Amino acid sequence: MFFVGAVLYLNGMWLLGKADSKPVGFFNLLVGVLITVLAVNNHFRATTMAEHLGAANGLLFGFTYLMVAGHCLLDHSGRALGWFSLFVAIATVPNSLMSYVNGDVRFAIIWFMWGFLWFMFFLTQALGNEKVRWVPYLSIFIGLVSAGIPGYMILWEAW
Repeated sequence: MFFVGAVLYLNGMWLLGKADSKPVGFFNLLVGVLITVLAVNNHFRATTMAEHLGAANGLLFGFTYLMVAGHCLLDHSGRALGWFSLFVAIATVPNSLMSYVNGDVRFAIIWFMWGFLWFMFFLTQALGNEKVRWVPYLSIFIGLVSAGIPGYMILWEAW
């Protein structure tokens, strides 16, 4: 989660024009590969459906960052990334609800925040909605609040 916070922060800075595409693409590639490798490893070690679901959720985000990397490094349009972001946003809804039902309000809120951000990525990338100019700031905020800070707290065993 710590690196998810970092990549969302950096992607927000890139969307604001404060970071260049190639280094941002490379960082997305690193984080995307890291998440994907961990998720695949978790999938093969999983013994319950909940563990397989966790691996699948990890892949949603790992693939997102790999697609952002491709967008930045290969100068592709972000339309496919936008449509994939809609899929991710929809997938966050049951995760948020189940977290809440299971008494984990913190992760229910985090899932909701991620779903909202990915829905905004859908609007801007797939539909080209230029009116949503605050999405970079949203990415920075949600990156820090939902992943960077909690991820750091988890590393310190304070979560």
